[in-house]
Amino acid sequence: MKRSLFTKKFFLIFTMVFSLLMLTSWVRAQGEKKIRLAVTDFTKESQDSEHKNLEKIVPEWLTTFLVETQAFEVIERRELQKILQEQKLGQTGIIEAESAAQVGEILGVNILITGAVISVGDTLEVTTRLVDATNGTIVGAASVTVDDVDELRDQVKELAGLIEKKLSQKPTAEDVKVFDTFDEDEFNTDRWEFDFAEEVEADK
Repeated sequence: MKRSLFTKKFFLIFTMVFSLLMLTSWVRAQGEKKIRLAVTDFTKESQDSEHKNLEKIVPEWLTTFLVETQAFEVIERRELQKILQEQKLGQTGIIEAESAAQVGEILGVNILITGAVISVGDTLEVTTRLVDATNGTIVGAASVTVDDVDELRDQVKELAGLIEKKLSQKPTAEDVKVFDTFDEDEFNTDRWEFDFAEEVEADK
């Protein structure tokens, strides 16, 4: 039981740290150069007439607010849509890994921002994913929720701020301390492999 808990905890923390390192690698790789990004059309999960066309309106707002941060080089959405149509990419509203790589190569962008507008009861949620435009890997995510559609524009502006923060963040001492909760011996490779193999045998 103890080993099972340790294994789950190990993989959870490894995943968290790995995701953080992937996200911050963009900043290190770019140096002083601004990250080039583009915002795709979003998908929408709502039949409410009050939410009509939000899958197109929200990305337009988000693009404007990202430009206003002056932290990125933001590709004009019309240019992105033209490329997607010419290459017949993202026609389902979803950018696959291969599509992301093609768009990244054609437009020279580093990050594609995809997203969705989702209605859950009386709440409207906007979720975004930050996609590495070279291989389609998701390197980050951000979301906001509102109870009143009239507040949505302000929340999208806040979302732009969250995205800026995520693409600019660097590992902190607190992020590194996550490993201090483990005993040094438990990270001995040979011992961990032995414990894991023993645990698998016990579960059979």
